[in-house]
Amino acid sequence: MYGYGSCVWGPGNWFGGGPFMVLLAILLILLLVSLLRSYGRKSGRNENALDILKRRYAAGEINKEQFDTMKRDLLD
Repeated sequence: MYGYGSCVWGPGNWFGGGPFMVLLAILLILLLVSLLRSYGRKSGRNENALDILKRRYAAGEINKEQFDTMKRDLLD
């Protein structure tokens, strides 16, 4: 019979137990961070010129007259 901790899937036999689990957790965290960063880059690519113009106007980078002029130029 198997004794305590000698099960095939037990923490003592699964590639060294604790150190492997720490490495696995780090790899999963890095994968998650990588996926979130790539998702953030993809969502920023969908911003068109009018969206950028609206964002700049809302941030106060341009005034109403500049916004209207640039918007007309984009829509023509």
